[in-house]
Amino acid sequence: MSDSALDKLRTKLGKEWPAIVKARDDARQEKKKLQQLLTAGKRLEPPDASLVVFGSLAREEWTRGSDLDWTPLVDGQVDIEHQRNTLEIAARLDDAAYLEPGPTGVFGNIAFSHPIVHQIGGDDDTNKNTTQRILLLLESVAIGDPRVHDRVRLTILRRYLEGDPSFVLRSAKGNTVPRFLLNDVVRFWRTMAVDFAAKQHQRGGEGWGLRNAKLRFSRKLTFMAGLILCLDCHYLQPEIFFGDSWQSAISDRLTWWLSDVLASNLSLTPLERVAQFLIDRSLDVPAESLLDAYDGFLAILADKREHLKKLKYEAKSQSFVFRDIQDLGHKFQTALTSILFNGPDDLKTLVQKYGIF
Repeated sequence: MSDSALDKLRTKLGKEWPAIVKARDDARQEKKKLQQLLTAGKRLEPPDASLVVFGSLAREEWTRGSDLDWTPLVDGQVDIEHQRNTLEIAARLDDAAYLEPGPTGVFGNIAFSHPIVHQIGGDDDTNKNTTQRILLLLESVAIGDPRVHDRVRLTILRRYLEGDPSFVLRSAKGNTVPRFLLNDVVRFWRTMAVDFAAKQHQRGGEGWGLRNAKLRFSRKLTFMAGLILCLDCHYLQPEIFFGDSWQSAISDRLTWWLSDVLASNLSLTPLERVAQFLIDRSLDVPAESLLDAYDGFLAILADKREHLKKLKYEAKSQSFVFRDIQDLGHKFQTALTSILFNGPDDLKTLVQKYGIF
C-alpha cells in the first residue's frame, strides 16, 4: 500500500529497503495463494472458526524457506468436525509443499478461545497458551473469514483491560498504560528468551543459528510492537472516554475505545506498527538505522537460511554469515535503545515508569 507507514518512511528518508519490500510483496502473494488453496471446493473452517496464520507470513516477512505457522481458532461449542477439518487443512498444505510448523505443538493444532481468554496467569496458563494469546494480538492474520479471529482478539483486549482496574477506573491517577497487558507482553518476550536456551539444551544445538538470528530480530520486533501497543494507550486515549461523566457509560465507551485500538493498531504488522510509532514521534535517525538493519536481516534470511539453520554454536566464529547477523543485530539493538531511552521526554518517562517495574 502506497500510504503505509513503512512507505512513508522510505519516501521521507530516501531509502529502498529492497529485502523488506520483497518479503512484504511475497507475503501478500502467498496469502492470496493460500486463500485460494484452502477455499477451493469444500469450506474448511466452520462458522465458529477462523483459520489463522502467524509468524513470517502474518508479519509480511515471507522469504524462501519460511515455514507456515497456522491454527484453526475455534470460538464455539466443541465439535468433532473441528478435528476433521484440521486434518484436511494439514493434508492440503502438505500436498502444496508448505513446510510444517515447528515441533513445539503451538501451531498446526486446534486452538480454542476459552483458555486463551480466561487462563491468563496461574498454573493453567502454559507456554503454549501464552504464546497463542500474545501472537494472536501481535502477529496474526485470518485466511478466509476473519470474524472469529477479530472477535477473539477484541475479547482478549477486553479481558486485559477490564482486569486492570487502575487503568479502566483510573483509581490511580496517571495510570495511562495497561499494566496487565504490558506485563504479559514482557513475560512472553522473556519466555522466548528462556525457551531459546532450553531448545539449545534439548535439541543439542540443532537449528541454533536460525533461532539466534530470529531472537535478535523478528522476536525482538514483535516484543517492540507489543510494547508500543501498550505505550500508545497513553497517547490514544480519547477525552470522551475519560471525561467527567464517563462512569455512567463505561461499558459502551470501553467497547468503542477497544474497537478503535483494534482497527488502528492490531490490523498493522509489527513492522508497520513500529514504523508508524517512529513517524508520529519524528524519530528519523533511529528509524533509518533500525530499518536498515532489519532489511539486512531479511536479505540474509532469504539467501542464507539453510546456512543459519545448520549452524551450531561451536562453529559460529567461523561463519561470516553469522558475523553479519551479529553486526546487524547490534545495530538493530542500538536503534531500539535510542528510540526508547534517547527519544522524546514523554516517551522516556513512560519507559522509565512502566518498562521495568
